[in-house]
Amino acid sequence: MDNPGKGLGIASLICGIAGIFTAGISSIVGIVLGIISMKKSNEAGAPKGLAIGGLISSAVTALGGFIVGGTICAICLCPALGLGACGACADNEMCAEMMEAFEEGFNEGYYG
Repeated sequence: MDNPGKGLGIASLICGIAGIFTAGISSIVGIVLGIISMKKSNEAGAPKGLAIGGLISSAVTALGGFIVGGTICAICLCPALGLGACGACADNEMCAEMMEAFEEGFNEGYYG
């Protein structure tokens, strides 16, 4: 039996695994590919194990990436830029040095 969704299921699984290294960005693509793969496999009556695996790995890494990225932003970047109210790292010397380096690079045109 031919499985028209197999290639997309593999791609979804790879995007989900790559989401570990891309802070969940590639996981969004993996979720879309997994849904398309599952639909094609259902229409053909073929197994959809790769599609399910791709969806699960993509969803987990997307969630994890967004949690980690959001936490980093909330702890250091937002309060240092005056965007947050908690000020969790306002007195942290490491965050202050990081923000000074960021501002210096921004002023010198490194960030566009």
